[in-house]
Amino acid sequence: MKKMWKNLLGLLLIFTTFSGIGITPAAAQGSYDDYIYEYLVPQNISPDASDLAARLTTEVEKVIDAGHLAPFRTIYGETRTQHFWYTRYDTVYTLSLAYPYLDADLQARVQTYLRSEMQTYPLWNGNLLDPNVGTRREPDEISASERGGLNGEYNNRPKLFAMYALWLYAENTGDWDYINNNWNSIVSFYNGKPGEVTDYYSSIAGAIGVARMAHETGHTSVRDQVVNNVVNGFNSGQNFNDFAKNAEDAYKWVGDGWDNWTRSQVFLGFQFLDITPEIGRYFSDNASLKADVLGSNAYLNEYSLVRGEAMFPLWYMAQPPAWTRYYGESASMPPDTRAMIFPLHAWVLDDSPEQLRIYVDVPDALIGDYYYMQNLVRAIEAYGSPCWEDVTTTQTECTASTLPTPTPGPSPTPPVAGVPGDGNGDGKVNLLDFVIWLEHYDEATSSGAAEGDFNGDGTVDGLDYVIWVNNH
Repeated sequence: MKKMWKNLLGLLLIFTTFSGIGITPAAAQGSYDDYIYEYLVPQNISPDASDLAARLTTEVEKVIDAGHLAPFRTIYGETRTQHFWYTRYDTVYTLSLAYPYLDADLQARVQTYLRSEMQTYPLWNGNLLDPNVGTRREPDEISASERGGLNGEYNNRPKLFAMYALWLYAENTGDWDYINNNWNSIVSFYNGKPGEVTDYYSSIAGAIGVARMAHETGHTSVRDQVVNNVVNGFNSGQNFNDFAKNAEDAYKWVGDGWDNWTRSQVFLGFQFLDITPEIGRYFSDNASLKADVLGSNAYLNEYSLVRGEAMFPLWYMAQPPAWTRYYGESASMPPDTRAMIFPLHAWVLDDSPEQLRIYVDVPDALIGDYYYMQNLVRAIEAYGSPCWEDVTTTQTECTASTLPTPTPGPSPTPPVAGVPGDGNGDGKVNLLDFVIWLEHYDEATSSGAAEGDFNGDGTVDGLDYVIWVNNH
């Protein structure tokens, strides 16, 4: 087992082989127009994503049929109940994100559902949702007192992302009347939180949403004011560690301490929550920032992707076995880790749709697992051409992947004939085959399934483990 973890760290060091593409001329001049005015609209999505779209449809229907949802309560350890999706914007953002990939009838139902939600819980009110109001997402048969209330520190967390969710709703549904009719409330909400933009990446996205709404509705003076704030945010965001520390301070809990031992057992990836394709593009386009985001050493780069994947190698699975202090002392990874890591694979590492499909896994919550639903959308979009539409001109520009062409590795050795995951050729997939995988883990060359390379790509890694899990 010790060999496994040593090799795992070696596997994670491959992130250092990704070379940056350099700062774009626009970024070098202090202009961030591409990030402010362009948003991702994938084109020509392959039919290979149709099953993912069907899964998304099922999840959306479950939400609508359930009515208003209470925040998701989890307690996977000895202490500290945690809640997720307790902000007013989570539902609006997730269903608006899914909207383009639903049929017309379901789109109409989504719009009706969201208008009802926003009438009761308007996004420009920063109050959090009551965990005892609405349909429960988990199967626990417990009382309201046992469910408890939201931890007080939740109010310290950034809220401006609500404005990106509101823009996305209007953009995808075409309901700009809702924005016009509530413009004063929107501006008032934004004016109460301009400082967030120079502290959090998610709040940069929120301010971008305000700028786009202002442009669409003809409020040019507000747009220009917000754009200046966004530019300051992007300039400040070049200092990754500052933004990461801001996010840690906002999301940490204070009731039972946050000492060095506690934080060393928690993935400090809070700065990646509620980021958007625009923020991912910003990370990817700036070489030094991209290097900070990806990291190279799990112990030195405590806020980076490599730290998260070293700590939680099965980060994409629902409730995987993992030691963490997130719930006091627990043996399960917190659900928001998937929300921290998946977008980086989609928008910074530019993973293939086949790889992202594996990372989607299954829902954690029975109803309204918004991290799962959001990642479904990102996986679907990966099956299309990466195109960016300018909100000021409606022109679309499609670009090739920004990652360098990988160096060809050894030719894959076909797996041995038989059941996938069967390493010893006995026609069964069991612990004997797991031992074969474990013994050869992280080997860059192999002799196929006989040495744990169950997908025949020449490397023994987590993808082969997934094959074993699915077939044993």
